[in-house]
Amino acid sequence: MFQAASERLEMTGESYTLVGTGSVIMHSAIYWARLCEQVRKFAPLLTPRRSPHPAVLGMALEGLRRQQLPQYNQAAAKLLATYRDVMKQGTTNGPPAISG
Repeated sequence: MFQAASERLEMTGESYTLVGTGSVIMHSAIYWARLCEQVRKFAPLLTPRRSPHPAVLGMALEGLRRQQLPQYNQAAAKLLATYRDVMKQGTTNGPPAISG
C-alpha cells in the first residue's frame, strides 16, 4: 500500500523523511528494520525515522496549538516532560477505558 501511494505521488525518486509511528513500529526493531529494507527497494532516497513519542502526543500538542493560548510554549514543554508518567498511570489505575 505504501509503495503504491508513494509511486502515485511520484515520491519514489525524491528525498523525504519516512516517519514511522504506531506501537508495532515503535516497539519492534525487527519489524522496523524489515520495513525499511523493503522501502529501500523502491524508494532508496527516503530517510526512515521512528518517532520516539506516541502519535497521540502529537495530537495533544496540535490541540494545544489550535487553542492559540499565550502559554502554548509552557504547556507544550510541560506535556513533553510529563506525558510518560501520565500514560503509565493510565495503564495501572482501574479497568481499560474501552473493553470487549
